[in-house]
Amino acid sequence: LRRCPCCQAVTFLEVRLPALICLAALSWWSSAVPAAELAPLPAFSGYVVDLAGALPEASHTQLTARLKDLEQRKGAQLAVLVVQSTAPEQIEQYGIRLSRQWLPGRKGVNDGAILIVALQDRAVRLEVGRGLEGAIPDLYANRITDDIIVPRFRDGDVPGGIAAGVEATVRLIDGEPLPAPKSRSQGRRQEGAPWMLLLMV
Repeated sequence: LRRCPCCQAVTFLEVRLPALICLAALSWWSSAVPAAELAPLPAFSGYVVDLAGALPEASHTQLTARLKDLEQRKGAQLAVLVVQSTAPEQIEQYGIRLSRQWLPGRKGVNDGAILIVALQDRAVRLEVGRGLEGAIPDLYANRITDDIIVPRFRDGDVPGGIAAGVEATVRLIDGEPLPAPKSRSQGRRQEGAPWMLLLMV
């Protein structure tokens, strides 16, 4: 995947930096962390890899069945990874490394995607292969994380947030549109709310 490492990432901290400063900071961070110190990447052991123990068995089974059905119908592959943290990396760099190791999707088509959730970091990212960028452009990927996954996470419903994000992604791959976005007034939280959102674009 060769995209801006800042796109499609959501964290739950309010930080306001110009886009160019974000890019420079992420580039510096990536080069500053020696490869020997990076967290080892998990092996691809199935459609859903839950290393944080966040998903009940029933949720894990339902997600696996949904993702298996997607691949059988469309050929595209969507995987889910839940970890406690991607430290010392930002989730953006971690996602790029993970996609290069897992290689989701068909060879030559690159129609795979990975939903990455880092619970301790309070971060989520949808890593999309080039073959799916038409169905899931950056704007839609951001809306899935911002409007669909994050609100459920704030309510403490991690399994529900993941399931809803997976469902929205599957529907986009199937060619169905997302629901209309919420208005600014509906989506804005009060100042001082404990869960603050940063959409890095």
